Amino acid sequence: MTNLVAVTELWRRTRESLLRDFPDIDAETLRDTIDGETGALDIVADLIKSSEEDKAMVAGLKDYIAALTKRKDRLADRAAKRKAAAVALMQEIGERKIKRPEFSASIVPGPAGTRITDEASLPSWAWRPQPAVLDTQTIRARLLAGEEVPGAALSNGAEYLRVLT
Repeated sequence: MTNLVAVTELWRRTRESLLRDFPDIDAETLRDTIDGETGALDIVADLIKSSEEDKAMVAGLKDYIAALTKRKDRLADRAAKRKAAAVALMQEIGERKIKRPEFSASIVPGPAGTRITDEASLPSWAWRPQPAVLDTQTIRARLLAGEEVPGAALSNGAEYLRVLT
């Protein structure tokens, strides 16, 4: 990886030197001369190309991960269905336990579940309070619409690099 600090410093020193030695130099010649000495614009181009390649890799990995997640979910569903079928068959034939060299399996009672019969009758301790969450999208929309929102204001957006391909 190129030392960006060194390139930036070289750009700055070269620019100062050229402006000192050639005070009437036009902007395009100045830029081209500095770039010829530093190669900074080629470095910027390489960084942008690498960034675009990384974005493509991210997109490909996202698709691959989605496919693997679907496969994992299918396998988990299949495993659960097979286990349920085994339980159903064991119950049907009256077997509560089966032993094999690679496993032993038993039908056992499951843990007690919770069934709510009347929410309104539940005591206050049964309810978990939820913390308030700021709705920043609505706040932003109102500010953009010109409304005054106490405690909020629009800020300047950070500069970013837009790459068109």
